[in-house]
Amino acid sequence: MRLNECGYEILSALEYEFSVLDAKTMVPIHTDMTGHWVKSFFQDWDLLTDIYDNLIGIDVKVEQIDSEGENGVYEYPIQPSMGLQSADDGFWVKKTIREISQRNGYLASFSSKPFVQSSGVSGHFNHSLLDLKTGKPLFFDGQDSDNMSKIMKHWLAGLLRHAPAMVIFGCPTASCQRRFLHFDRATPRNRSWGVDNRTCSFRVKSYGPNQTYIENRIFAAACNPYLTLAVNIAAGLDGVLNELPLPPMVKGSAHHVHEDDGGHKCSLGSYRMPLKL
Repeated sequence: MRLNECGYEILSALEYEFSVLDAKTMVPIHTDMTGHWVKSFFQDWDLLTDIYDNLIGIDVKVEQIDSEGENGVYEYPIQPSMGLQSADDGFWVKKTIREISQRNGYLASFSSKPFVQSSGVSGHFNHSLLDLKTGKPLFFDGQDSDNMSKIMKHWLAGLLRHAPAMVIFGCPTASCQRRFLHFDRATPRNRSWGVDNRTCSFRVKSYGPNQTYIENRIFAAACNPYLTLAVNIAAGLDGVLNELPLPPMVKGSAHHVHEDDGGHKCSLGSYRMPLKL
């Protein structure tokens, strides 16, 4: 792998959101749109624990079960792992969720827009970079105002440069791309980055030396986990090797940003491009 040849390793994990529908009626398993709500868990407990037990049984390390603010939407965030393992985990999570749901009389859908009125279902990709020999995290710098190292800034600049191409790989269906056209505070609408900013395409999370990473919010839940891993590595590595400059971050909502001071185009056209192909 080119990344390893450059002396780096990637630590990553996918967050796949999915909708659970009754297999016969196509009605969501619950209609409570309150995210992270305990009531939903108890209502859907048998299915959720069945999926969880099966994931643990095949050694996929699930961090938690979480509900989203949408009808019948859940996610099983996976613990981060090295290299190709995160893509393998992503594959088995989707396969297990589909099969166990079907066995219980439900349909698990990873469609971004299963219903016109829904805000969307995502597939966020969380990742950081490590030194291949020492295992030392390379994204944290306590001397920086945002705790971001130079490598992290270059890597992020590469992601920003190649964001339009990521849409093609990470949002493979028309349903995936409709997600960008529906106004929702948590759905990115342009090429942008910010510290702990959910409205941006790239959300920087910095909680210490071992917990500083990037959440790529472009990808849809229908994305291929292997392509997701590959295109993030290719884009980030381009930024590091060519020392690309990082445009200014967005503070506040990024939904109305069009251009930044660095001349890096951030219009909606960046995401609409694939729809015209």
